[in-house]
Amino acid sequence: MSDNRGHDYDHVTSFLGDCGCFQKTICVLLSMSAIPVGYMGVDSVFTSHTPEFRCKASGNSTDSSSWGLPDSCSRYKTNATQGPGVSNDTEPCLDGWDFSNDTQIYTIATEWHLVCGDAWKVPFSTSVFFFGVLIGSLICGDLSDRFGRKPVFFFTIALQGITALVQASSVNWLMFCILNCLKGLGQTSSYASALTLGSEMLTRSTRVTFTMLGQTLGFGIGYALLPLFAYFIRGWRMLLVASAIPCFLFIPAWWMIPESPRWLLHHGRVDEAERIIHNAAKRNKVPVPEVIFADGDCLELMQNKVDKKEDKRNYSYMDLLRTTDLRNITIIGIFLWITLSMTYYGLSLSSSNLNGNIYLNCFFSAAIDIMTYVFTWLLVERLPRPTLLFCTMMFSGVILLTLNLIPEGWSCCDVNHNCHVWCSAVFINDDGMISLTPLFL
Repeated sequence: MSDNRGHDYDHVTSFLGDCGCFQKTICVLLSMSAIPVGYMGVDSVFTSHTPEFRCKASGNSTDSSSWGLPDSCSRYKTNATQGPGVSNDTEPCLDGWDFSNDTQIYTIATEWHLVCGDAWKVPFSTSVFFFGVLIGSLICGDLSDRFGRKPVFFFTIALQGITALVQASSVNWLMFCILNCLKGLGQTSSYASALTLGSEMLTRSTRVTFTMLGQTLGFGIGYALLPLFAYFIRGWRMLLVASAIPCFLFIPAWWMIPESPRWLLHHGRVDEAERIIHNAAKRNKVPVPEVIFADGDCLELMQNKVDKKEDKRNYSYMDLLRTTDLRNITIIGIFLWITLSMTYYGLSLSSSNLNGNIYLNCFFSAAIDIMTYVFTWLLVERLPRPTLLFCTMMFSGVILLTLNLIPEGWSCCDVNHNCHVWCSAVFINDDGMISLTPLFL
């Protein structure tokens, strides 16, 4: 019987080394795939931004700025004989709205007049995107288990690009929302598929760097590119087209990224797995053992010697609640995901509502994200993760509560308001990365 019996995949393929040409290529390409993910995850900051607005002047007046307006959604009635503001009677904005040109951003709110009675449609379109993220999170794992890591990864990248491209030609809000949901599905699925694909092909030490630094930096770079593109591309349609381009540029990577050998072994495709390992050894310029996966041992290697009868059982999400330990971990994980996602995206997507320049606000948010990823990568292997998680979450909560205690309009706060908010975002993001680490490793 082979000496490989009982050895795990990392031990059997240890001859490849930790950081050869093969591992570097996989790490770089999969990390780059996160760039459009970061871009699309927060593009609503610019595509759905609602600038200041007021009622258009009626047909009897050409100067709406001279009106005394009760609010942005109504105006005083006028007629040909009486000047504006003579009557206290108001009417809706029958002639539409004038939007501020301070930021010179053309968004779905300005194009389809999603204000006043239709103002709810703007945040709802973002909620629809994250509903797609939810669906993608639920089905991505099952799809990649059934059809393979590589096909699902490239399909979801293509889904991102195609939906963003078609979304740029949306003729109404409903079409925009439907495509936004599909884009969210592809966005989270491509990120998760890349994470799984890289984790299964890289060695233990390289895997930590990839999950904690590589992919997150790709996300942060995509986030940082968004305000840069938005500054030069002031229309929401072309901004969506720009987000689709990296997805299509990634197509040649199909011939550079192989299927996960672990997945192939688990499905009994030993010859294909060995060919991938041989190619990896050739690229790393290392000798290959005569037999990599011995007959009869490879399936046992991937199934961890589970009895065949038990292995045929169909598992579901309910199995996560069957034992006390799994149930506790699952419930805590769900709570952390909900808390961190709401806080992180709540801060990120509200950057357009902060004082100051909308482009700089978004860029500083992304820059802090990138610094946080590096900070987390340096600390996570040096400090106990539960302790680090607890401390950063508590610190974030204190910062956010303190910000709410600062009186609105306080002069000492005006200058540094954005800095205070985004400093708290550093620790919020740090929480998220640390809480996910045990799931990745």
